[in-house]
Amino acid sequence: MRRAIDETEARRKVQTEYNEKHGITPQTIIKPIKNTIEITKKETRVELKDVGKELDRLRVLMNAASKELDFETAISYRDKIAELRGLQRDMAANAKKRQK
Repeated sequence: MRRAIDETEARRKVQTEYNEKHGITPQTIIKPIKNTIEITKKETRVELKDVGKELDRLRVLMNAASKELDFETAISYRDKIAELRGLQRDMAANAKKRQK
């Protein structure tokens, strides 16, 4: 634990010296807090036959959000993709059962 604290203090010292040398004043990131309950309510339902198309659409949106450094949105798309992949697997398993 002591090693970790010492390392943190050493890095902080280097960063402080760099900031002073270059006239940088660290600032807190100010970002609006998203209401995750509202985001969840706005989820759209996907027809089972369009799961593949929806997965492609979500991947594009996720990549765009991550390029814009909007990681919260990218994570929500990632979670929706995982959920749809599970649905897709279930659908495939059910289709196989019906064929037997």
